[in-house]
Amino acid sequence: MTVPTTLNKQTFLGDGATTSFPFTFACEAVGDIVLYITDPSGNVTQVLSNQYQVILNPLIAPNVTPIGGQVVYPVVGSALGTGYKLTIIRRMSYVQLVSLANQGTLLQAVIEGALDAIVLEIQQISEVVGRNLSVGITDPQPGLLPPVANRAGLLFGFDGAGNPTAVSTAPAGVISAAMAPVVGAATIAQAQALLGIAPSSNYLPVGAEFDYPGLSAPQGFFMELGQAISRAGFPELLAFLAPVINCTVSSGSTTITLPPRPDGLAPTTGIGAGVKVEAPGIIPVNVTIASLTPSTITLSAAPTSNGSNIRIFPFGNGDGSSTYNLPDGRALAYAGMDPQNGTGRLTGAAAGGLGAAAVGAAAGEQAHVTTLGETANHAHPGSYTPISDPTHNHGTNATNVSSSGSTVYVQPSSPSDGIAINNNSFTINPASNNPAATGMAGNWGTVIAAQGGGAAHNNVQPTGVRNKIIYAGRNTF
Repeated sequence: MTVPTTLNKQTFLGDGATTSFPFTFACEAVGDIVLYITDPSGNVTQVLSNQYQVILNPLIAPNVTPIGGQVVYPVVGSALGTGYKLTIIRRMSYVQLVSLANQGTLLQAVIEGALDAIVLEIQQISEVVGRNLSVGITDPQPGLLPPVANRAGLLFGFDGAGNPTAVSTAPAGVISAAMAPVVGAATIAQAQALLGIAPSSNYLPVGAEFDYPGLSAPQGFFMELGQAISRAGFPELLAFLAPVINCTVSSGSTTITLPPRPDGLAPTTGIGAGVKVEAPGIIPVNVTIASLTPSTITLSAAPTSNGSNIRIFPFGNGDGSSTYNLPDGRALAYAGMDPQNGTGRLTGAAAGGLGAAAVGAAAGEQAHVTTLGETANHAHPGSYTPISDPTHNHGTNATNVSSSGSTVYVQPSSPSDGIAINNNSFTINPASNNPAATGMAGNWGTVIAAQGGGAAHNNVQPTGVRNKIIYAGRNTF
């Protein structure tokens, strides 16, 4: 026979219904057919031989090798679903079992079958080779890879001449200069360190804050108590809490214009008056921000020379040279920053109030004594009832008023009785307008006393206490 097709495999798409798949390439035996399933994610799995059935087409004389047939899959169960692929491929053993005896009979079918097998095996090899990397027809003879011992643990790559070789890292230009040290790191820990990642802290960014119930901070964290820590020891947190800002510093000028921010907010967003500013050798020590606008800051003292950057310390600059301060979260509940008092929710206008425009600002009071000005305007309604007793009536005469020290006397018509008005009370004095007089028998007098102690009222909401901790940017101190 002839082998009329170069096919060695065919692929079919599952549709949830089809279970019979015809193939058209030559095959000598049903055991030479192998099936593979590719799932929607691209994973390839070989199908067990007992899960499918192969039926070869009948021979067509004078051919000695069947052409085509069909595969039933699955033999039992649901049809191959949508999104799956079924690949039917011929996999022959590379053996030759035909023996021609010396001066023996040469049977045409035997010789033709052996020749067919050779062609089928060549097709099989060709299919495998077709899935491998190859070079162009005009390329020079490719170089050989180094021996196994010399290429163990290395990457497959190409040398400067384009020949295949083993490399420890990708050649220059394939990976950016910034990522090359990461790719070339000897261990995952070294690569993470180069990326600024701390694996034992769950890849937290520098300066991440948490409420923490422990009595001391965990490894890699500080408690936020406003304490001073080393600049040299913790430069990552320094760069986060006290950023360096590139700007023009002019000798003798207290005003500095800050550059635009990449997030589009005003350049001075989050900066407050009174915080320390440093530029060693350029700005005198202990200089603070006296005032600011959305784009400029005004220093409390002029720079002594020109410069190109400043460092701002919202939480304090420690000793001014070797240390800086952490945030002080002691006994504070935090509010969101409000750039330039955009909402007016916290403006600091009230006594003891807090302005939320600057990071690090803190205010408020646990208890407050209400002042007269904070009391709502109101009236004291009531009526006047003449004073009487069982034996006689008390008249009133509002014009008979006299005073002695801190006591005011209102003299009614009867000269023996009077009303004493003291600083904090009204006393009705029967029998005499003398404040020291005692009451007579019967219901002769009434005292209206002042109430309230003037103490502060509690401003504390229901509150639980936790440590406030901040990630230092490294796991070992």
